[in-house]
Amino acid sequence: MINRSDRTSLRLVPIGTIVVAAAAIVIRVVNASAPWPEVAFWVMALAAVGGSLMSLTSNPSESPFPPITRTDERNGLTYTFPIEKVAVTIRKQPAGPTPKPLRAPSVDISQLRAKYPGVIDDFTPARFVMNLELVDPDDPSKILTHFDPKVTVEIPYIQQDLDRARRHLIDQAKKKAEVEKRVNPPYEPTQAEILAALELGFWDGTKWIKFTPQKHGYTIGRDGKATVTLSEWADPPIGWGPP
Repeated sequence: MINRSDRTSLRLVPIGTIVVAAAAIVIRVVNASAPWPEVAFWVMALAAVGGSLMSLTSNPSESPFPPITRTDERNGLTYTFPIEKVAVTIRKQPAGPTPKPLRAPSVDISQLRAKYPGVIDDFTPARFVMNLELVDPDDPSKILTHFDPKVTVEIPYIQQDLDRARRHLIDQAKKKAEVEKRVNPPYEPTQAEILAALELGFWDGTKWIKFTPQKHGYTIGRDGKATVTLSEWADPPIGWGPP
């Protein structure tokens, strides 16, 4: 979960853009002899102001690349985020609002860990996927946290994830051979071993937690994706490991 103070700082960036653009316009008016081409200057200044105003008036949780929806009578509504290729399937929630998934602002992985240096993680992510929120469609500022039926999330892995897992397994084999003081024969992990070495999890506010089959229904296949089923969720970032 990202602290609200962190999100506020992310959303205040456009205000600085407005201030800079306004100051530049004042300087241009006062000093008309400045050597900038007139048309280029005003286009740049007005574009900066207009873009910033749009970002301030829009919902900060909304994305310029909203998810694509697909209705399935059996499984409910599936939202697919076109950049991350993350798919979220949601069935109607009898006890309350049926959530809508959003891509929320996030900070860098290293910044999250820097705030809690003494906490031990379940795993170490190397690639950030996205910060997923499930919100009330009538009030996107309201985050929904409990789901029955469960929400299904499909998260793809990419070749870089597989390459890191392969290197991780090879490094582990070398270290084990060194500890046992024996010659390490050439070792090439199988695809099953590489998939088993992949780690997927989320930031719980103080540390990285790994998805497990027992608690999160975690499964991973050779089709390029992992799947989790969630009865509870806040708004944490999701990441792939090993490092």
